[in-house]
Amino acid sequence: MLRRLFALLSLCLLLAPAALAANLAVGDAVPPLALADQFDKPHTLGSDTRWLLFSHDRATSDALHPLLAGLSPAQRQGVVYVADISRMPALVSRLFAVPAMRELPFAVWLARDAANVAMLPREAGKLTVLALQGGQVAAVHYVADVAALPALLAP
Repeated sequence: MLRRLFALLSLCLLLAPAALAANLAVGDAVPPLALADQFDKPHTLGSDTRWLLFSHDRATSDALHPLLAGLSPAQRQGVVYVADISRMPALVSRLFAVPAMRELPFAVWLARDAANVAMLPREAGKLTVLALQGGQVAAVHYVADVAALPALLAP
């Protein structure tokens, strides 16, 4: 009896973090998100954010950077770009990746700890695009070809 209780308790403790990291879905309130950019400037998600772009792999980020750089500042208004670099070795990010990002003409919010972005939905090889309205998720898009992004972001 005691063994079964211990096994059940262990299972509950193992599954608890997964339950807490549930992905955001349409209609969910966006939790507070505070990250630093490539210049270590802190940012928090504000009510004026209309779009949250989330890349969790290098290929997507590499394809997205020139596209975002080609947009005017007016087109990037209300758009937040979050890059998950938590799996990147610290030495690589500090010596190569982050200094390269400092050349970009837009802010890249860096998720150095995966727990900070665990709630953001993702699909392998795709950019996650969250449409935000009034602090809630209005739509979730997974974009395989970032060339389609400007049409999606158009008002």
